[in-house]
Amino acid sequence: MKFADTESLSDFRLFLERSMPVTDSVVRLTLSEDVLRITVCTFAPFGLLDEAPTVLGMRIMHATDSEPFDALVSTRGMLDRIAHLSYGELELGIPPMRESAAWVGIDPPKGGWEKIGELDVALLSKDALAGIEEVAEALPHSPGDLVVRDVRSRVWNAPIEMGSEPDKQKVAVPRSVAFTGHMLGFLSAGESAQLFESGNWLRLSTALGHVLVGRRN
Repeated sequence: MKFADTESLSDFRLFLERSMPVTDSVVRLTLSEDVLRITVCTFAPFGLLDEAPTVLGMRIMHATDSEPFDALVSTRGMLDRIAHLSYGELELGIPPMRESAAWVGIDPPKGGWEKIGELDVALLSKDALAGIEEVAEALPHSPGDLVVRDVRSRVWNAPIEMGSEPDKQKVAVPRSVAFTGHMLGFLSAGESAQLFESGNWLRLSTALGHVLVGRRN
C-alpha cells in the first residue's frame, strides 16, 4: 500500500506505536477504494461467560493499492517494515505471515449510526488517567493473570459518569472507551467527542479516530 505523503506514513507509524502497549500486538488493515481502515482491539471478553464488551480503536486514512485487501498482521512486523523504508519512500508492503484473533470476526455496522450525545474530551482524559492509577493501586506485587484480569474488568467496565442528573446518562459507556481514546491519541484538548449508537454498538468519534464498543445482548 502507498501513502499520500510522509506525514500520513508518520501518522500510521505513531498509531501503531501507541497501540503496542494496550493491544494484543496485532492490527487489522482493510483497504478499499483508497480508504485504509486501521483497527486494533484494546479490550475483549475472556470466554463465552464474560459479559465484557469488545472495544476497538480505529483510524481511517488515505492509501492506495492495486487490489483491495483485508489482513490481520503483527504490529511489530509493520513497524519493522516502516523502519527499513528509505528516506521519502511511501510504499509499504504487507507481511506475508498473517495472524489470527477472535475479535476480527466481530464487525461494527457500516451504517445506521444515530448521534446520542457528546462527551467532554478533557473529562474523558481525566477519567482514563484516574482509571490507570486505580488499576495500579489495586494490583498487588507480582499479580497473577486472573487477578490482573479481575481488576482491569472491575475498573474499565464501570460506566463513565455522563452527567449529575440521572436522565443524562441514558447509555452506559464503559470507562474502557476513555482509556482507549486516551492511549491511542484520539483525545485532543479543546475538542468534544461525538457519541453514536447502532444496534448493540456504540461509537465515540473525534477528528483523530474512533472507539467502537460491541456490547453483548
